[in-house]
Amino acid sequence: MRMAAESNVVWKEPLRAPALPEDIVEAALVAALDAHAGCAFVFGERGEVSRSNRAGLSFCAADAKELVLELAEGGTWPRVVPLRGRDAAYVVRPLVAHDAPFYYLAIERHCGQDVATRIATATERWRLSRRQSDTLRLLSQGLPNKLIADRLGIALGTVEIHVSKVLRQAGCDSRAALAARFWSGVID
Repeated sequence: MRMAAESNVVWKEPLRAPALPEDIVEAALVAALDAHAGCAFVFGERGEVSRSNRAGLSFCAADAKELVLELAEGGTWPRVVPLRGRDAAYVVRPLVAHDAPFYYLAIERHCGQDVATRIATATERWRLSRRQSDTLRLLSQGLPNKLIADRLGIALGTVEIHVSKVLRQAGCDSRAALAARFWSGVID
């Protein structure tokens, strides 16, 4: 059975029941995907889509290929990946199982505003410098400091300073809190 890495699910006691039959697991996956109003799908390492909800049928093939390119750069999980030309982002989690091919779960999140507008709003309200704003843009994509440094062409130590200042200006104590605040639509 596949389970998302770093899940928020907590079991009170170890599971003693036998594993669920494969058809029940498949039915649960389909029901969970269909319960989401936006696009939701499961895709493999090369961008092949294995399952999708109805909303995802029109977008999932192209979006999966774009997501594969973004995920190749590494980062933390779950990753938030903004989509070019759409007012949405995907929250992507790896699905992990022993002795099974590697898959990802992508769930679309509508942003209410495009990423550039969110960055501009945060930059103004949080009084960020241009470099801090650039750092926030890459942080919002879930990139680690090393990749941010590579993308901006600056030293890793400089990125760490920018990240600390962005967190302080945003009133957040962690990257996760910053991501939640940034993507929730509450930038004040």
